[in-house]
Amino acid sequence: GLTERGREQAQSIRPILESIHFDRVYSSDYLRAIETQRLALPGVEGIRTPLLREIHGGSLRGKPYSYVREHPELYGDWSPSKDESGYKPVGGESMDDVSERLKIFLTSLEEDPCDNVVAFVHNGVLGCMLRLVLGADTFKRNAAASTNCAIHVFEYDKEKNLWKLLAWNYGISLR
Repeated sequence: GLTERGREQAQSIRPILESIHFDRVYSSDYLRAIETQRLALPGVEGIRTPLLREIHGGSLRGKPYSYVREHPELYGDWSPSKDESGYKPVGGESMDDVSERLKIFLTSLEEDPCDNVVAFVHNGVLGCMLRLVLGADTFKRNAAASTNCAIHVFEYDKEKNLWKLLAWNYGISLR
């Protein structure tokens, strides 16, 4: 779940989000995203989807970085200097896997006649969205700074069949 600070951050974006009419409200089906959505848009029942889940860490899930560094067998051949797109811990997902899930979600939006959608997602999913929209063929963690409850605005141009990034970290300070 969310920490007290996380709850405050979710409530801080409420005035921005409540000023916009959304045809659909989506969130990951993980508790953090659901709680964030409920605090940011109270009284609105969102659509939960596993397509927006954070990356599954497999053998790394729930382990602190210090533990993982001491057990390189969990990491395989990955190092922080490498592209992380295809790295997959034992029993987990790669960022490429997350991107494939996200493509399914985006295709469903492309086929939906609605105009405004909000999605409450996790940092890894957001990184994949940025990668897909910008056409990057690799993934580097933390390539674009974001913070909890930052608002990022994307637009789908139906005529050009193209996603665009319109705003990054809208309405929030990174401090």
